[in-house]
Amino acid sequence: MSGTHRLRLIGWVVALATVAAVVGGCSSGTTMQNVWKDPAYTAGPMKKAIVFGIVQTSGARRTLEDSFVSSLAAQGVKATPSYELFPGDTVDKEAARAKIVAEGYDAIVVSKAIGKEQQTTYTGGTTYWGGYYGGMGAYGTGTTMTTEYVTFENSIWDPNGEGRLIWSGNTETLNPDSGPKFASSLIGKLMPEFAKAGLVPPMAQPK
Repeated sequence: MSGTHRLRLIGWVVALATVAAVVGGCSSGTTMQNVWKDPAYTAGPMKKAIVFGIVQTSGARRTLEDSFVSSLAAQGVKATPSYELFPGDTVDKEAARAKIVAEGYDAIVVSKAIGKEQQTTYTGGTTYWGGYYGGMGAYGTGTTMTTEYVTFENSIWDPNGEGRLIWSGNTETLNPDSGPKFASSLIGKLMPEFAKAGLVPPMAQPK
């Protein structure tokens, strides 16, 4: 194999490795940010919660709320999606809270979409050196990759009294899938945080 061909082969291996690293680093995942709990809250795990998913479409709202309800039920919390009590797109805050208290709920779980950001990265083609006589050249086409970050504000409220914030935490999801997969990634990150804060019963450890 000539020196030029050998250098080209090495260049292609490096290029493929770079692409693999970029693709691998852009897989979907959710991280927690700015977690806070009211230190004065001592009521223990919630027993009956209503879930509000504040997103752009009614279909996404139902998917998110149903996923929360299912995950909370698995932790022993009786939960209801808000669309069952409040099917409309807008809800009067005080009237809603009065109904929630009357129905015996001890917690309001809110998950609200607050931001979406896209970042575009360009990876150029590979350059090789062909030796003194071969000169220098470039081959391979560049790759443009778009990374999307979606941020949700998540909170738990006590509906009694004047209604106070018990817990809050933001989540950032990288390249979110749509529908149930996104909800699973989001809630899968939140539920251990709820358990850590004592707001749901301790999660069962895998055997």
